[in-house]
Amino acid sequence: MTNHKYILLLSLILITTIFSCKNDGAGETMTDQEPESRFITVSKEQFDYNEMKLAKVELIEYSNTLQLNGNVILNTGATANISSPMAGKITGLKTRIGEYVRKGETLFSVQNLELIQMQQQYLELESQMAVFEEEFARKENLYKENVVVKSDFLQAKQKLDDTKTRIKSMEKQFEVLNVSPSGVNANNLSSTISITAPISGQVAEVSITNGEYVMPDHSLMKIINPSDYEIEVGITQDKMSQIKKGQVARIFPNANENGVAIGQVARIVQDIDMEDKTMKAYITTNGNQTTNLVPGSYVRVSLVLGDSTQPGIEEQAIIDYYGKDVLLVLEKQDENNYYFEALPVRKTGTSGSKAIIGDDMDGKQILINGGFQLMQ
Repeated sequence: MTNHKYILLLSLILITTIFSCKNDGAGETMTDQEPESRFITVSKEQFDYNEMKLAKVELIEYSNTLQLNGNVILNTGATANISSPMAGKITGLKTRIGEYVRKGETLFSVQNLELIQMQQQYLELESQMAVFEEEFARKENLYKENVVVKSDFLQAKQKLDDTKTRIKSMEKQFEVLNVSPSGVNANNLSSTISITAPISGQVAEVSITNGEYVMPDHSLMKIINPSDYEIEVGITQDKMSQIKKGQVARIFPNANENGVAIGQVARIVQDIDMEDKTMKAYITTNGNQTTNLVPGSYVRVSLVLGDSTQPGIEEQAIIDYYGKDVLLVLEKQDENNYYFEALPVRKTGTSGSKAIIGDDMDGKQILINGGFQLMQ
């Protein structure tokens, strides 16, 4: 019985020793492998087959920018409401909504018989002036010769001056009615005036029809010039000090990131809008664009604050790994393999196809093509 107890005790000691040795061996293996476990190993055959590429972080020219939201608004002179200076009946209306018209082009005519009476009155005044001019000249000579008294001379002068004033007044009325006084004659009296486009642009509204009687100064048609616009941006108080007149701005339509318009800050309103607590600035493009901007649309504005040299790498090298940006950095290589380590990176901006990063990576080589598949 004693021998049996002795044998059992020896067995337990042996088993404990074996497990202890195994655990010690496992611990030594993990310690030896731990430094290698952080590497992603790519064979050279795999590297070539997948056309992977390496590149170093390089210094590139970078524009420090301020990102703003804006909207496209028409300039003050880009909108024209068309009205008639006198009451009358609409004739000759052919212009339709959406059509392009040029400045000075006839849009429609307004007919009013009172216009004939005005022209007759104008012709009568011109005839009277010719008579009064002769009378004044005759009285002036007689007055110089002491044949007539001064009151007769002054009366003749008064009649001539009054007639000239009335003629000038009517010429101003004709100018408002778009009627040329030099074209008024007894054989060419007209009852219609032509309403012309004050600006070139697109017809946006037409609220009249042929034969309709309209009153003066009522809006009958609207023309807009969609290419005469500017960009309005709101600047919060913490960014106001960064905005200066003349700064270059890049404008991106939200629906087309490839198109871009180049403009500059033209005006800054030194007043805070109490509704949204922003200061307004206005950017003009002066036609420097590769895409059309539509009035009323929203755009993204990248305001250039200054140029500098920053470390950068091809943007496709940056991998989104569970919400964090990482780069695959080549740590070492041998005859058969490349060993990469995934290191976090801070992306601060973009310049063309390059991403601006906050670290130059000590001149190490970065995997710029094929890294995304390795991280899956």
